[in-house]
Parts: sequence; structure tokens; C-alpha cells
Amino acid sequence: ARRGAVADAAAAVVRLAAALPARLLEFEVRSGAGPSGPSSDDWDQLIKEVAASADAGEAARIELRNDKVWEAEALGDWLRTEWGPLALRSIDATLAIRGARPVAFEGATAAGDLGALRWETLDDGGVRADGRLTFSLEGLELVARRDRNSELSGEADLVDSLVDAVEEFAAKRCADAVSAKAPAV
Repeated sequence: ARRGAVADAAAAVVRLAAALPARLLEFEVRSGAGPSGPSSDDWDQLIKEVAASADAGEAARIELRNDKVWEAEALGDWLRTEWGPLALRSIDATLAIRGARPVAFEGATAAGDLGALRWETLDDGGVRADGRLTFSLEGLELVARRDRNSELSGEADLVDSLVDAVEEFAAKRCADAVSAKAPAV
């Protein structure tokens, strides 16, 4: 990625300042492979998407491979029984001893949900719920929404691990999509 990517992102925020929410907008710019970064128009679109997803409480919107068949039940089972427990065991030790931390992956509570990670914190009154990250399958996107606008502690690391794990899930467990090609005559 180009060295000026952070400056380009900041410039896009300044250009779009009037159209963005009045509250604080927080996002990360990470480097990626390739000889060039996004264009000014691309940055504008990316910043608008960040603003829209922040308003919706979205933590992640992961594009899924369109060459695979994604079954919500199988993906939800995998999240609850494999990825969720593994992700919880990988939590940074500092989260485990102070502040809110993810403690359990719960089953779906509403139609369309695949399950949710639950955060808890320990305070003088005992253990209290501090947030949830709920997962759903929307077309060819795995969406993670939090029950509040601010990021949950450790959320970014968990989402990063999910991106990698979903790719592995697709390779090992999803059937190939059948293309709609016309038969040869």
C-alpha cells in the first residue's frame, strides 16, 4: 500500500465533513498488498460506508466467496461450536483481568441470527453484561452487529481472526456453487 494512505483517508473525511455524522467517527486504515491505494472517489465511498455502518452498529461486513454455497445453519453451528470457543480462548490476557471481555458464544435468539458473542465485566456489583456482537448471513455477506455504537474491547482482533477462519471454512466445508452455464449444443 502507499505510504500516503492515512493522509488520503484523512483528506476524504475532511472533504465529506458536512455529510458525516456529528458524533465521533472512528476507523482504522490498514496497509494491503498492491502498488497503489484507493483513488479519491474510492476513499469517499469507503468513508461513507464506514459512517453508514457505524450508525447501524456494524462491526464487520465480510464478503463471502460467491463460488461457494453458504448455508446459514451450517455457518451458525460452526460459529457457535468451533470458531467462537477458539476465539474466546485466544483473547489477550489483559482483557481477561480488567474491563469488559467476551465470555461466551450464544445461540441465535432471533430469526436470521447465527448467534452472538457476549461481553461481560466484573464490577463491585458482580458480573454484568456489557455488550453483544450478533452475527447474521445477509446474501453473500457475514455481518457482525454490536448492540451499541462503540467498539467492544478486543472486537477488532476477533473480527480479524474471523475473516481468516471464514475463508478456511469456505474451502473445507462449503459446497461449490454450480454455475448457470448453458449446456453445449
